[in-house]
Formats: sequence, structure tokens, C-alpha cells
Amino acid sequence: MEQNKKHTLQIEQGQGFVASCVGEVIAFNEKDVKIRLISGERVFVLGENLKINAFNKQTGELRVVGVIYAVRYLNSAKQKIKKIFG
Repeated sequence: MEQNKKHTLQIEQGQGFVASCVGEVIAFNEKDVKIRLISGERVFVLGENLKINAFNKQTGELRVVGVIYAVRYLNSAKQKIKKIFG
């Protein structure tokens, strides 16, 4: 997979989501799922009764079921500095 490939995150009527270009699941429990995309961005999904339904590391596809309340994207400070000075 390419590092600069665009990802998708599709929320399915607030009852789960499917994400592409996922490099790793950092942490998860029934209230939040934290993932790192292959681009290095981190995505936090907050909700209730969250469960990982499927994760294929080769394709980067992640499927989660449960009630979705919020999605937050975070970039690391190192990446921002690298882009400014790199």
C-alpha cells in the first residue's frame, strides 16, 4: 500500500463504520477505537458498544459495529514539523 493513498471512513447510519487504509489498530474498547492510518494520521472514533467486526491488515480495511458519537482526526506534531521544514 502507498503511504499517500487516500483513505475513506464510511459511517453506516451511526451504527458502525468501515475504514480503508488502516495501518494499525492502536487501542479499542466498547467506548472508543483508536487507529493509525497508513499515512500516519490517527483517528479516534467515540461511541457505545463498539466491537471490531473485521480487520484485514493486508488490505487496510477495518469494520466496526456499534453506536458512533464522534470521529476525531489527529496529526502528530512531528509530521507537521516535518512537512513545514522537510
